[in-house]
Amino acid sequence: MGRREDEIGPRREDGVGVGSRNPRRGPLARTRVWASREPGLPDEGQRGELQREEEYRIDFPWAGEIHDDVTAAFERLQQALRKLPGVGYRSSERIALHLLLGKTDQLKELVAALEESSLTVHRCSRCGNLADGDLCAICSDAKRDHRAVCVVENVPDLVAIERSGSWRGTYHVLHGKLSPMHHIGPAELNISSLLALIAAGEVDELVLALSNDVEGEATCHYIQGNIPAGREVRVTRIGFGIPSGGGVLYADSVTLRSALEGRRAFS
Repeated sequence: MGRREDEIGPRREDGVGVGSRNPRRGPLARTRVWASREPGLPDEGQRGELQREEEYRIDFPWAGEIHDDVTAAFERLQQALRKLPGVGYRSSERIALHLLLGKTDQLKELVAALEESSLTVHRCSRCGNLADGDLCAICSDAKRDHRAVCVVENVPDLVAIERSGSWRGTYHVLHGKLSPMHHIGPAELNISSLLALIAAGEVDELVLALSNDVEGEATCHYIQGNIPAGREVRVTRIGFGIPSGGGVLYADSVTLRSALEGRRAFS
């Protein structure tokens, strides 16, 4: 399609389109910034990059100054939101606009909840689960079998198994798995406290409920190989009802139940 100067304004020598009044849209025209193709970059790459950024230009001399002042804090909020897992550019923009303009009452609730959680929620001293006291609700439950421990990678994996209702023992959360490529070794995981429980004679069975991948297998072998000498501990691995390469978090309750019931000795 051809470029019409009466719609997006004349082109400067550096290739950036200058916004101007659009006779069909009034003096406040929403314009897309176009840049000349840089040497070595394909046209598709240029277009893809430009489509991610749009600029709203107000046709007054001081408009750019006002625009920068207003959006500086908003941009910092977006950058902070993008650091959260699973939140990208567009998601951070929608969340920020929702909290600042759509539901301002929810913003105060969110800030208060974050402040309270940061002060009260921490790791359970025994298993590494979330707790608001010294022990989590599972470790402090006398009806649980505290001599059977299910080892999981992260807290969401624990929640997934609990939701299935198929395990009445306790848990131990490693908060990760061994991964030399990502510089994660035994010191970065919650393994030493697990070995301490075994050394104290408080564990009869370990159920290794780690993901079925290279890092998960390596972590299982490390735990088994470092069980203190003289301790009779039955080490089992959950059955592979979980797809190869998958994890506990995304499995449904029926699959988790089958996996736990079909566990076998780990070797």
